[in-house]
Amino acid sequence: MATLGDAVIVLLLFGLGALLFHDQRWFHPPRFGRYLLIVVAGVAVQVAVELVMVYRIGRWGYGPLHPLIAGIGVLPIVQPIVLLPLTLWLLSYWDGRVMRRGLAAGPRTPHG
Repeated sequence: MATLGDAVIVLLLFGLGALLFHDQRWFHPPRFGRYLLIVVAGVAVQVAVELVMVYRIGRWGYGPLHPLIAGIGVLPIVQPIVLLPLTLWLLSYWDGRVMRRGLAAGPRTPHG
C-alpha cells in the first residue's frame, strides 16, 4: 500500500511540474532548478504524510533505532531527495532517445 501511495505522490508531483512549467515534457532536458523545486515539494509532501500517518492517525511508527530528523524518519526525507531526480533524469533520458528516434525516422508519408 505504501508503494502505491508513493507512486501517486510521484504522479502528483509530475502533474505539479506540468502545471508550474506549462509543459508536459518539463523534465526534458534536465534542469537543476526545476528538479530542485519538485524535490523540495516532494520532501514537503513526504513530511506532511509522515506527520499525519505517524502522529495524527497512528497508522505506522518508527523503531527505536530509526534515526529521526525533527520527529520524522530519515528514510522518508531522503527518499524524494534521491529517487525523484533519478526518476526524472531516467524519464528525460528515455524521452530524449524516443524523440531522437522519431526525428531520425523522418516524417511519415501516406504512401509509405
